Amino acid sequence: MHKTLLTLAAAAGLAVAATAPGTAATHPLATDPVGDAGLGFARVDTVIIGAPNNPGIDIVWADINADATTLAVSFGIDDLAGSTTVTGYDDYSAVLQIGGTEIDLEARRNPQTGDQAATAVYRNESNPVGIFVSGVGAAFSVASGTVVITVPLADLNALAASLGDPPVGVGSVVDHAPFWTSSRHSPSGPAHAHDDVNPIMGYELGT
Repeated sequence: MHKTLLTLAAAAGLAVAATAPGTAATHPLATDPVGDAGLGFARVDTVIIGAPNNPGIDIVWADINADATTLAVSFGIDDLAGSTTVTGYDDYSAVLQIGGTEIDLEARRNPQTGDQAATAVYRNESNPVGIFVSGVGAAFSVASGTVVITVPLADLNALAASLGDPPVGVGSVVDHAPFWTSSRHSPSGPAHAHDDVNPIMGYELGT
């Protein structure tokens, strides 16, 4: 994996970065205040407004990168070991919009048992429902407070080619990428705490 992906936890950078093609980016690409994971948001039907902060889903920074073989999205979390989710799962999600395509990424972890899973769904205008990408993984590091979701570019681009789309990789521009987290009592249940970060826009993969 690209060296940058291995040093994200120690990186420091600007709040939101948008880069011109060929310009080196400052990593991590986005940062977020500590202590705001649980304040609720507009979906009052599914979120407990004013819920206490959950440090296990509290985003500190968010990042995207790629090398010749792997696409990765990364979260810096305040305290993975300090999750207040008693039953259920903590979710870490991002959506990368690249041209006319969308890659939905999610990592899920049960903080009580350590069970975890990761998925990536590829969508375009002709296939809005989406298709799961093979080989997706997630690495959770309690020590460094990082969550990294990785997607093999070979699997992603085989799927893109089958749908008539250009390959994704170094040099591709991520037009828009929101990141968010939530805690849930069940994988399909409502969110009971939430955090997000200003979307990353105009980032050229590999810079």
